[in-house]
Amino acid sequence: MCPDQFLWVWWDEFELAAEARALNGRKILRVGLIVLTVLVIASGAVGFDFVMFYRRHTPETKIVSIERGWNLHKVSRVLEAQGVISSAFWMVLLARVTDQLVVQAGEYRFEQGRLPGAILAQLQSGIGIIKHRFVVPEGLSIKEIVALMEKEGWKDAGGLVSDPVFAQGLRLDGGSLEGWMFPDTYFYRSGD
Repeated sequence: MCPDQFLWVWWDEFELAAEARALNGRKILRVGLIVLTVLVIASGAVGFDFVMFYRRHTPETKIVSIERGWNLHKVSRVLEAQGVISSAFWMVLLARVTDQLVVQAGEYRFEQGRLPGAILAQLQSGIGIIKHRFVVPEGLSIKEIVALMEKEGWKDAGGLVSDPVFAQGLRLDGGSLEGWMFPDTYFYRSGD
């Protein structure tokens, strides 16, 4: 092979390699643009979903009980199941971003038109927990009061009467609750 031919063969291989590099570069650019487009569309969809969650009002007034010991994930799932919020995921994320991770136990009334941020603030502060009214009329014995409490829906109110530890905790003489509840109107939160 003469040097002149070698130069032409080398030049042809160089041109082929340059074309291959250009083709690979275009493919990489095309794939990169596709990936970027998918990411932009996905982030737009996620952003739109969050905005719709944040601006969505509670459709109707709901009463929901939040038990002691429930974490924010459980509370959010219950609120979503009850129709108070549209997404438990976004509620937890909103709570993390706003550092409102603690919720108060109780029975809540969520009024129609409440926004998720207001619902989260209500859960954290405990404002708006429903307080129930219990009236002890004059002249009732402790057993009659307990029967009235059980009629009102108190769980194991009878166990209170027979629990000597409870009576000792109240520092009652003789371990009896007789005369402990005076005729009055008492307010309590569900679960107290």
